[in-house]
Amino acid sequence: YFDNNFELFKGSNWNGNSFINLGVRIPITEGFQRSRKITQLKLQNQANSLAYQDQQHKNELDRLSTEREVMRLQEKSRRAIDNFRMAEENFRNAEAQYLNGRLLIGEFYQQSYTYQLEKNNYLNVLYDYMMARLKQETLARN
Repeated sequence: YFDNNFELFKGSNWNGNSFINLGVRIPITEGFQRSRKITQLKLQNQANSLAYQDQQHKNELDRLSTEREVMRLQEKSRRAIDNFRMAEENFRNAEAQYLNGRLLIGEFYQQSYTYQLEKNNYLNVLYDYMMARLKQETLARN
């Protein structure tokens, strides 16, 4: 039972786990703490700013490298289309020669194999080009 009178040193008012916390705040030490905290926050702000600039530079570098890759693959796809069309024409000529009896079966199969290789190369280059364009689009959105 506690009575209504505040008596700090009355032993009967203290239970086993009771405690008192007293503190003194001196304005001089608060100034040191505040200036240290301000310095910490300024340094953190500067670090965040540098990290942001670094990420911006990386994004710009990715964008430029992807743009160069797209241009390179676009030129490569033009050459692959030309090669595929020439291989297709050669295959048709070889087929006509084979049907007329002017070409052996082995030579005809060789032309067919070359045609299939060029077709495969053409499709692979177009796939690479489309993937590079998709990457360019996603980087442009960010």
